[in-house]
Amino acid sequence: MDALGINLSGLITQLISFTVLFLILRKLLFGPISSMLQTRSEKIKESKLEFVIEPYLRFEGKPGEQKTMFFQDPFGNSLEFKSFKSDDEIFKST
Repeated sequence: MDALGINLSGLITQLISFTVLFLILRKLLFGPISSMLQTRSEKIKESKLEFVIEPYLRFEGKPGEQKTMFFQDPFGNSLEFKSFKSDDEIFKST
């Protein structure tokens, strides 16, 4: 590793630090963001916004379970918003 200019102890320290930071952020941020998206979808439902597809739970009880909704922005572009119970579910398929 020295021939490549890589300090093994430094590399291990960085990997451990990154892993710890990732786990902390996953635990502390993912849940609140998911709750915020749920609150936002409720506010949007209460508004007079016309949905292309109303908010609903998709793939309930299956891998990749998600809440999703579709609506259009002022320019007519369709927008989809999704939220998952866990970020582990994002790329799972049914």
